[in-house]
Amino acid sequence: MYTLWQDIRFGLRMLARNPGFTAVAVLTLALGIGVNATLFSLYNAIALRPLPVKNPASVVTLHRTTSDGIISSMFSYRDFADYRRESTKLRGVVAYAGASVTFTPSGPAESSGEKSERLSAQIVSGNYFDVLESDMAYGRAFLAEEDQTPGAHPVAVLNHRFWQRRFGGDPNLIGRTVVLNSLSYTVIGITSKTFIGADPETPDVWVPVMMADNVNPGQHLLQSPDEHWLRILGRLRPGAQIAEVQAELTVLASRAQSQEEKKDSREGRVLVTPGTYLNPWQRAQITPMALALMAAVGLVLLIACANVANLQMARGSLRRKELAVRVSLGASRGRIVSQLIVESLLLSCLSGFVGILFAWWASDVLVAVIHPPGERAFQLDVSPDWRTALYILGAILVTANLFGLLPALRMSKQFPAEALKEERSSAGAHHGGARLRGVLIAGQVAMSLFLLVGAGLLVRALRKAEATDPGFEMNRVAVLTADLRVRGYDSIRAYEFDRRLLQRVSALAEVQAELTVLASRAQSQEEKKDSREG
Repeated sequence: MYTLWQDIRFGLRMLARNPGFTAVAVLTLALGIGVNATLFSLYNAIALRPLPVKNPASVVTLHRTTSDGIISSMFSYRDFADYRRESTKLRGVVAYAGASVTFTPSGPAESSGEKSERLSAQIVSGNYFDVLESDMAYGRAFLAEEDQTPGAHPVAVLNHRFWQRRFGGDPNLIGRTVVLNSLSYTVIGITSKTFIGADPETPDVWVPVMMADNVNPGQHLLQSPDEHWLRILGRLRPGAQIAEVQAELTVLASRAQSQEEKKDSREGRVLVTPGTYLNPWQRAQITPMALALMAAVGLVLLIACANVANLQMARGSLRRKELAVRVSLGASRGRIVSQLIVESLLLSCLSGFVGILFAWWASDVLVAVIHPPGERAFQLDVSPDWRTALYILGAILVTANLFGLLPALRMSKQFPAEALKEERSSAGAHHGGARLRGVLIAGQVAMSLFLLVGAGLLVRALRKAEATDPGFEMNRVAVLTADLRVRGYDSIRAYEFDRRLLQRVSALAEVQAELTVLASRAQSQEEKKDSREG
């Protein structure tokens, strides 16, 4: 340990003595380590990390295995009600489902001309916030009686970000009403700023599952035993194990299947896993793609290591006298190699620290970039945890050996008499070092070309996808979507509405002019003249 500490102190002095080399090497390696850590952080947050709730180790996710072997996370409301009522190993069972609602300003906001907007919503069971042990910034969570009678309690909990954006963080909003899908909901709570929930696409508003008929009008999800639309989570009782829950729910599912009227809707079995965003089937689908991406960015790290190894080789020629003196004083080759490896490890540790900071920043940026605009807010906890720490530690150790071992072995092979006299310029060592540098440079060029060709193919594929002919003129095309069920329209009234809307839009002067141009263009094409004339 004394020798190691001595090597560490000497290595730090050597790095401080050459700030230019140290800065270039650290930045080069930090880029490679940071890119790798960024991708792993995203994969870890989506596929490996437990749900971002209090005491996540006691939260489990329920899945349903279908008859064709596919794992689905969707259950019917009757499934949820049975598991919540009969499970003895789970302290609480919650259900949730994504949805969207139309928010209509009312009162002063309506008179001021504020526009309606489409909000992302989540339908949750009444015990959702209690089982996830969520703290409210203002107000309260849902009560048990608000989760019993369909349509009886139109109450809502707002997301902290939406509350800040739309209502300016007004604490007096609690107890007031907001209009969702033409129905007045009483705001009873505001979530904490850090609450994400069981879905990375955090909604703007949560409503009780008993309000499903208003949020999804015309579907009657609560009454249909064959509609699988709810995701289910559970929290273990103290001392309970996942295997015990698995056995209990398997019995409950088998009991349900034995009832003939439920056989079709309950076919398959229940699978219990630790609480994560993805089920095992989804994780199996995403893992190969993640490994391919990490292999690609691993080449970036290899290129960075080759760069730094070349820098080490060039720096080694300046340290020939120092190393020759060490050999003359009795230092073994192994002792010199260990000293040089310690210096490489220090350099790699500094790079890893900078890479962690880069990954922390880049992960948030990447989440914002890849998220489709106009979709629900996408939140992931990409802060480093023990998995990320182990991954980066492994990257640091591998990096230190990749860029440090070959230069260390080459630099430790000294001939003291030649180095001290500098008469023959150590021709053999020079040519040997030149050959090694040539191999490293060739490897860099090969890996760079591989990545360049891959990036070029990807860009060409994207350009082809953008240039795909959809069969109609895409310029100056507007799309209108109207969810008439929110207004209580049945299919007959909705059809009549669409027909009258089409007539009125077609009668607009601008549309008539555009239709005339299109008709003339069609008639000008000789091969289509007969079919388009008129």
